Amino acid sequence: MLALTPVPLQTAGERALFAELTRWDRGGTVRGAVVASIPVVDGPMERRVSDAVLFVPEGLAVVRIVEVVRQSGVVTAAPEGSWTIGPGAGPGEVLQLAGGGSSPLDGLMRAGMDAAVRLRRAGLEPGRIARLTVLVGDLTGLVPADGDLGEGDQVALLEPRSLLLGIARAARYAGVDNPRLWTTADVRAALTALGLPGRGPSVEELNGEGFPYSPYVLRKRELLAPAAMAASPALGAPAAVP
Repeated sequence: MLALTPVPLQTAGERALFAELTRWDRGGTVRGAVVASIPVVDGPMERRVSDAVLFVPEGLAVVRIVEVVRQSGVVTAAPEGSWTIGPGAGPGEVLQLAGGGSSPLDGLMRAGMDAAVRLRRAGLEPGRIARLTVLVGDLTGLVPADGDLGEGDQVALLEPRSLLLGIARAARYAGVDNPRLWTTADVRAALTALGLPGRGPSVEELNGEGFPYSPYVLRKRELLAPAAMAASPALGAPAAVP
């Protein structure tokens, strides 16, 4: 796992997640992937809609790291409506996320659409973009237990097993109809297109995370297999919507 934090992290949730990821071994010993801190804001109030982007060889996901403060217990997440929290599984009080709201899914959808537009402008076809929410706080459980809300939305708690499961399910969703794995050149070009400041990861670092080596960007739209072209959204349409 390669964690990239080119600028100082702003929230306690971000610092907690990246501290956890940097404890994991580099390379594929735990999980081959790249997580880069690239915040995306929306609206005149510049509200965070995503905090990072996750690349795995199968595809990518936008990531929202949300803190739960002054509440504890089991979080019940749903694909629609407010999320809740209580002492056990079942209905509880409305979840209050730091920064406002009780569900991050609408913002993550907008972040996925923004990432798709940026990548396509750079000549990269992202395919299906997954959405991963990481909950940070005094939380004792999650419903559903596997964090899978369907249609590419995954939820995880800040602990290794839950995070690994969320990443694995995001990779599975992003890999559907994907004609080839993301290469080292693809990832470097994509991180530049998404606005990662600085040099970015080296070819050797990405190769060590399981991305096949290529000196050329291969994920240009015109190079997609016909079946994947038919399954992917039209140019300019939100890639996050299957």
